[in-house]
Amino acid sequence: GHSVQAPTVFPLVQCGSGTGEVTIGCMATGFTPASLTFKWEFGGSELADAVQYPTAKKDNQYTGVSQIRVRRQDWDTRKPFTCSAVHAGGTAKAERLPLVRYMLVQPFQMVSFGCFAADFSPKDYTITWLRNGKKIDPSESSTSSEGKKNETGTFYNAASYIQVKENHWKDDGTNITCRFANGKEPVDAHLTYGGGCDEPSTKLEIDILPISLETMYLENNADLVCKVHSSDPVEVKWFNESGEVLSVLESPSSNTYIARTKITYDEWSKGMKWFCEASIKDSIEVPTRKYFVKNNGEVPPSVYLLPPVDDLSCTNMTLTCFVKDFYPADILVHWLVDNLTIDGNALYSHKTTNVIENGDLFSTYGQLTFSSDGWKDGRVFRCEVYHMSMDSKNQPIVKLITENTHPSQKTKTPHFRLFTCF
Repeated sequence: GHSVQAPTVFPLVQCGSGTGEVTIGCMATGFTPASLTFKWEFGGSELADAVQYPTAKKDNQYTGVSQIRVRRQDWDTRKPFTCSAVHAGGTAKAERLPLVRYMLVQPFQMVSFGCFAADFSPKDYTITWLRNGKKIDPSESSTSSEGKKNETGTFYNAASYIQVKENHWKDDGTNITCRFANGKEPVDAHLTYGGGCDEPSTKLEIDILPISLETMYLENNADLVCKVHSSDPVEVKWFNESGEVLSVLESPSSNTYIARTKITYDEWSKGMKWFCEASIKDSIEVPTRKYFVKNNGEVPPSVYLLPPVDDLSCTNMTLTCFVKDFYPADILVHWLVDNLTIDGNALYSHKTTNVIENGDLFSTYGQLTFSSDGWKDGRVFRCEVYHMSMDSKNQPIVKLITENTHPSQKTKTPHFRLFTCF
């Protein structure tokens, strides 16, 4: 029968600092047969959305690489990320500790490099490796590619790996270049010893706009909008967690590209995940991805409805709905009068203050202003508070108040309060 050889696994160096996300990689070498699956874990939970590149063969053994984007706040905890390579010969693991630079030093003081080209067409291509501008003997490298079909044709991914003697790399200023060519201008990716990694010049910043809580809670759905600024033509798409494309790119205006999709309350409240992916057209860079998901670890608010000041000589009254100690910060304060919404009613104006931080929790004030006549005629004012900590959007926290329930109206005892009429 065929021999089975388990993999050796190495964590890869992180390129660039990044802002919201950090890319980390994992390389498995020296295994056979070629079938191998990478699994990523952090804090006891499995991580989704890793990219696995095609395995490459050299000297009857295989090499494979996976990379994943992780949240900056998880990275900064300094807890390890674990990459496992699951193979017929056994499972091998590597832990990637943040803020530590790894060199991929293998037996015989060799250093491994990987180079990846994504979504190119046609299949004809070359990957050439250079050290300080001089070509490295092609027999030192191994390259493979695979195709995938979509509605516009077949696109290819390629991976190339090379090993360089450690003393040929560990000199300040030594430059290793991977050059990809497929009939167009060749594209180079560089690594310089002592200089960290080159950030791609075409790094795209993805901006996911906050969803409208008003339409989410009151109409059962909301628009998910992804916005990318770029002077180059960009493709922007929304995917669901199954990898299906959900959106159509809107016509760009002034170098701004927007993809929009609708999500339902049920999908959002269950914690479904969506990904916005952006890539420069015809670029071989791996697309930039950013995910959107409802926050977890929710804390429900306490709600207090405060009556207006006592002096009925004020021409306007203000009711205050004090919403206290909730997490996360997204919240909706909705007003009704005699069970009718006040939207579009010129007799009432309302506003909600920006949230106030108190440690890890948030508070806010919703205010409803109206003519004092509306207070005197016994109407019922209703403050409804919607927050993702609630089991159902049909069960907001509700507080009611009328002139008759205002205790100070029932007493003749004189009292004093400092107030301002608006």
